[in-house]
Amino acid sequence: MLKRKKYLGIAAGFLCAMLTSVSVFAAEPSAVAKIPAEQRFEIQSGQEAESTVQYILEAVDDKAPMPENSKEGSYTFSMTGTQTLYLDGITYTSPGIYRYEAYQIVEEPREGYQYDNSRYQVDVYVKNSAGSGLAAEIVIQNENGEKCESMVFSNRFKADIGTDQPKGGGGQTGTDPVKTGDNTQTGWWLIVLAVSGASVVTLSRYLEIWPAFRKRKVSNKQQQEDNIIE
Repeated sequence: MLKRKKYLGIAAGFLCAMLTSVSVFAAEPSAVAKIPAEQRFEIQSGQEAESTVQYILEAVDDKAPMPENSKEGSYTFSMTGTQTLYLDGITYTSPGIYRYEAYQIVEEPREGYQYDNSRYQVDVYVKNSAGSGLAAEIVIQNENGEKCESMVFSNRFKADIGTDQPKGGGGQTGTDPVKTGDNTQTGWWLIVLAVSGASVVTLSRYLEIWPAFRKRKVSNKQQQEDNIIE
């Protein structure tokens, strides 16, 4: 009987120790927030363009939790073309207001691209919920302090008109005259053509009036001879 009670006491103690261990390692209440982002990429030419752009989310407060794969309070992500996504979830274990800033990374601007320089402020409000847990609310504001449903970045690519010209042709088509840069001979040819034209016109006029003039001269000479005879 004593041994039985002894065994029961040992079992009860072991059970209490297990319950205590479970209570110590039990998961704390937490909330997860996923920040929305959107990229709008417009191509204003028929050419192909690189539409993958890098972005960064930085913690303004050093104590603000960050998504996984973050480094020193910075989290980078990318979007390609026109795309909408949610950033990796951020887990919060205590109430508070956590502030972040997001913007586009453009290390070397490329010709023909127009980048969006917007900067967004993201505030995450973590509060105790009625069910003894935590709830997170995301508030996004643009540079003007206006609330937004998502971080929206608009990028554009427009090819340079000069790049559409055929190479080696200097921008000329097959029907364009070749420019030599020497206008001297052209000027002399224009003068010669003008003089020749004037000469042709004068000669034609002379040929038209010459027969009548010659006939009139002969008639005058004959009249003079007749007057002498008389």
